[in-house]
Formats: sequence, structure tokens, C-alpha cells
Amino acid sequence: MPLLKSCTECLEQTPRGSIAAISFCGLYPLGSLGNEHAREMRESLAKLVGETNPAAVLIDFTDLEYEWGDGICELVRPLRTTSKTLRPGCHLATRPFCLVATGKTAEALAPLVEPRFLLGTAGGKLFATRAEALSFLRSQIAMDGQ
Repeated sequence: MPLLKSCTECLEQTPRGSIAAISFCGLYPLGSLGNEHAREMRESLAKLVGETNPAAVLIDFTDLEYEWGDGICELVRPLRTTSKTLRPGCHLATRPFCLVATGKTAEALAPLVEPRFLLGTAGGKLFATRAEALSFLRSQIAMDGQ
């Protein structure tokens, strides 16, 4: 039985490929107790990327209770690309991605998308709504096409 519930969907098709979403629901335990959850999340994301090869990914945490634990930063690993081109502000070659979260989960994730942490270094941004996140991903895909 999975530790967290996850579901995936294609949000839209773009000329450069799809924008995919993966949502995680449940309770992410504190600190290193969440490492197995992080592993499971990373594997679910890797499966999505491997099966669909999306141009961009929206990671939805609106139904996840998360307070603390840096294992969640491992979500960057399946997002890596072989692209040699880095988007402005990125230090790792990853496909465009962003996080959606609200409330305490958003507060806890905010430091992890700052430039000194892996999610931020890889170009990840945090948004409160899917609409804002989707707009960001569209702009990133357009930038990659130039």
C-alpha cells in the first residue's frame, strides 16, 4: 500500500510537448521520517516523466500536509534533462517545473525554492494556485524554445 496517494494528469499540450501534473495527498512525516515518502514521491514522478516525457511538470501539494524535511528536494532528480541549455537563474539542467501549495505546507516549502536549496537551484518556483503555476510553466516552455 502506498504511503501517499498520488495522481497524474496532462494539463495541456503545447507545441513543445505536454504540461503534466502530479498531485500528492496525505501526511508527510517530519524530517528523516519522511524519507520513504520522498522516495515514493520521486518514483511516482520518475514514472510520469518516463512514460510521458513532458515539456514541463506541475507538482501539486495542495492536499499534502508537510511541515519539514529536505528529502522532498529529491523530486528534482527525475526532472533532470540532457539539455545543455540552462534557463536563467537555473544551475541544473531540468525541465521546467513548479510547486503548488497553500497554508502551512506552502510556508514550509518556501525556503526550499530559494536559490540556496536544490529546488530553487533547479529553477523551481512555488505558487498558491494552479493557474499561476500553469502561466509560469507556459512562459518557461516559450523561453526554452527561443
